[in-house]
Parts: sequence; structure tokens; C-alpha cells
Amino acid sequence: MQKTIWTDWNKKRALIYIVLEALFCFFCGSLIAEETSDSSWTLAAVRFTYDKQYSSLPSVTTIAQDIPQLVLEHIAKDTKHIVDSRELLQREFEDLHQERLSLLVQLTSASKTRDALVLQYDNPKSLSKAIIAQEKKIKEITDLLDKNTIATQELQTKIQTNDITSVTREEQKIQTESVALYKNSPTTLYTVPSELADDDYDSYAFVQQVLQEHINGLLTGTIHVLGDYVAVTVDLRLYPDGKTVATVTDVGKLSDVIQIAKNLARLLTPKITNSKPVRLHFFLEPEVTALITIDGSVVKDIHSDYVTSAGIHTMSVEAEGYERILLDYAFVDMPSFSIHIRMKEITCGSVNISLLPNVFGTLYTNVVDAVEITPDHDSASILVNGKPLLGGLVNENKEALFFYIPDDLAVDGNDLEIREEPFDVSADIEKHRRRMYTAYSALVLSLPLTFYTYGKYVNYGRASALYSIQFDETGMWQRRCWASIGLSVGLGAVFVYQLIRYLKAADNVLPVDVEQPRKKKK
Repeated sequence: MQKTIWTDWNKKRALIYIVLEALFCFFCGSLIAEETSDSSWTLAAVRFTYDKQYSSLPSVTTIAQDIPQLVLEHIAKDTKHIVDSRELLQREFEDLHQERLSLLVQLTSASKTRDALVLQYDNPKSLSKAIIAQEKKIKEITDLLDKNTIATQELQTKIQTNDITSVTREEQKIQTESVALYKNSPTTLYTVPSELADDDYDSYAFVQQVLQEHINGLLTGTIHVLGDYVAVTVDLRLYPDGKTVATVTDVGKLSDVIQIAKNLARLLTPKITNSKPVRLHFFLEPEVTALITIDGSVVKDIHSDYVTSAGIHTMSVEAEGYERILLDYAFVDMPSFSIHIRMKEITCGSVNISLLPNVFGTLYTNVVDAVEITPDHDSASILVNGKPLLGGLVNENKEALFFYIPDDLAVDGNDLEIREEPFDVSADIEKHRRRMYTAYSALVLSLPLTFYTYGKYVNYGRASALYSIQFDETGMWQRRCWASIGLSVGLGAVFVYQLIRYLKAADNVLPVDVEQPRKKKK
């Protein structure tokens, strides 16, 4: 009995162990998957520095905090950072460094464990086996250290000689990361620990501190006051190496720090995205004087190349007498683009609309333009510009009718007709809805009678066949069955008819198409 209980307990313990191991593997897998799926490139900024003689000016101390926050706020949303080959090599170099530190800790622990084996075993044979096994573990760790050292030396040679041929162009295209702000907030600046205040931004201690915060790019800046003006210089540093990859400067008034921050953000965005510049050349047909803007920036000379960063840009083209063109386009994978713009001239004119006889009211177009239709003026002239037009007609009973003029009919001088009368569309829909529901309810109420009479008829028919007896009720229930089936079929047909009427009434909310006058037969 004890053996059976002990065996059952072992089975339960094994089952519990398997479940816990499965949960642990699932949890670790979830963490790994979550860590792997994180493809964001974190950008942070520190409080900018300024000359000590201006430390007593509240305006200078304030903008040292405000400008980096405003720059982060105006960094374009949904931007992508292209991780170039050198940055990938630097990340790989840092990964190897962290791996060496981890292997060193493992080697130290394994060596201490080997030395402590002497105190754990009294049997020399057991001690020898344990030492051999531990030496095997130490050998595995040292082999990994040797491989890491060789890979580090090769990688360092590539970085020093700027050899980036190991990363193909296809890999560079795939390696793009979404730009995210530090702590997901532009108002949160990275605070340098007090013990690292005197360290350089590329020192080992500072780099390790930044990497712990998962920061990939850091904005540092200096402020110089020039009377009523201020010059702000911002450096963009990439980590893990902490080297400066871009330096931008802007000058403006002390009272206009928002514009300074916008200018700095615009200058830094191509550096942050790490996208190559593209050249845009415009061709207008016909050649007219036009105002072209790219992301709100005016193209001063449309006859020369306009240089901007690769990516998605919003372009607007405006010219007097022509329709405005607005489009978004992804300028990628090419160093230059030729943009051919076909300008469409605005065509203004009027069309004459006539209604059915004895139909009067107010004709609305372009929401506000109104023309009265009276017995003395049974037609209306409305303005068109070659584009589709939606209008409405409201009669004396406040009943409305919407009409639609397609672009092929919105031509100057056209005569058009509206061959429908205004009526209360909502009341018509409600009337047909009630009729449809009434027909549906009648159909549903008739079904129990149909099922009951059909069941009775079938039962009597089977009884007659089974007992070879002709029941008088069989014929009666047959007639009742066919009558109830005919009633249900008729009510079903009425329901379908009312449903179609209801759907047609619902379609009346759509605008009617105007038509050209029909030619009279001679």
C-alpha cells in the first residue's frame, strides 16, 4: 500500500514539474518574442548648456530646458530610422563586449566551483570525476571566450578600416526601426547622473549608462546669447559608440524659441532618419507661374532641383486659374525624381435646370446658393466649374429632393432637367417599413397553422397506410393543409413585395441624376 501511494505521489510530482517547466518555457518564450518584436529606435535629449555669465537670466535658463523639449515635440511622427552598416557593426561590437563580460562571470564562477570540489568529496575517485566534469565546463567557456575575442578583433578591424562590405544592401533595407521618444514623451529629458556630470558623452561609463536606458540617439546642445538673439547648436550622437554624426545650428530671437526649435527639428530629421537626400525636378504642363510646397516648405525656384530627404512627402501645387493639386508620394530607392504635373484649368460657366410642370420651390447648390422656382420663373441658372455638383430642391411643403450633376454634364451652356418631384422621404420609408413588418408578422403567424395541419395530414396518411384503414379525417386534413400552405405562400409573396417596396423607398434618399432634355418626336 505504501509503495502504491509513493508511486502515485511520484507521478503527481512529475506531472507538477512538467507543468511548471512548460509554464516557464512559455513565459521565457513570451519575453523573448516581446524583446525580439521591439524594433524601435529611441531618441532622447539632455538639458542644453549655456555660458555661465548668463546663468542669472531666467530667459536663458528656461530655454535651456524648453528648446530640447520643443525639438523632440516637432520631430516628425511615424518616422523610420535606417540602420546603416556602420551602426550595425557598432551594435555587434557592443553585443560581443556584453557577451565577454557574461562569459567572464561564468568562468569565474566555474573556477571557484572547481576549487571548492576538494572540500565536497572525500573519495579521490569521485573527486577526480567531478574535477574532470568541471574542467570540461571551464573549457567550453574558454572556447567561447576565444571565439568572441577573434570575432571582436575582426570586427574592430572592419570598423577602423571602414569595411562595411559584410552588410549587403538588402539587409540595410530590412533594418529599419520606428523612431520613438525617450519615455514616450517629448517633455521628459534624460537626466545625466551626478557622478557622470564631468564625463564625456562617449566615455565608457556614460555609454554604459545610456545603453541601460535603451537610448540609441541623444541630442546635446549649447546655447550662445548674442544680445537679443540666441544661437543654438545641437549635436546628434549615436550609441553604443557615442560619436557625433550630425551638428546643426540655428539663430533666432530669444522671444521666438518655438521657431528655432522647428528649424532645428527640420534640420535634424534627415539625420535622425539617416535617409539619403533626393533631388526633385518639376515639369509643369502648361508652364505657368505656380506655388509648389513640400511639407509646407516653399520651392523657391521650380526650374532647379529641390533637395530633400528620402521618404514620404506631401506636395501641393497652386496656380491662379488652375485647380489645386495635393498628393503624397514616397520618394525612396532613387537619388532623383522628375515630377511631371499636368495643370487643369478651372472652367467656370452656368447650366440651365428646368423642373417638371407645377413643381416650385427653392433650388440649393453649393450648400448656400439658392434660386427660387416660381410660376413666372420655371427654370434656374446655376454656376458650374466642370466638377460634379450636388444640390437640393425644397418645395412649399418643406419636402426635399436631392439631385446630382455629373462632371460630363457640368458644362457651360447645358440645358438639364429634373424629372422627379420632392416628397417626404422619411415618411415614405416609415410607411413601407410598417407594411413590410406587418406582412412579415402575418407570415410568421401563419406558419404554426401550416405546420400543424401538415403534421395532422401526414399522421393520418401514415396511419391509413399502416393499418389499411381509410380514415375520413384524412381528406379533411389534406384540404386544410393545402389551404394553410397556400395562405403562407401568399403571405410570403406579400412580404417579399413589401420588402422590395421598402428597399426602393430607402433608395430614395440618394440624389437623382439630372438628364438632358429628351428630343420630341416630329
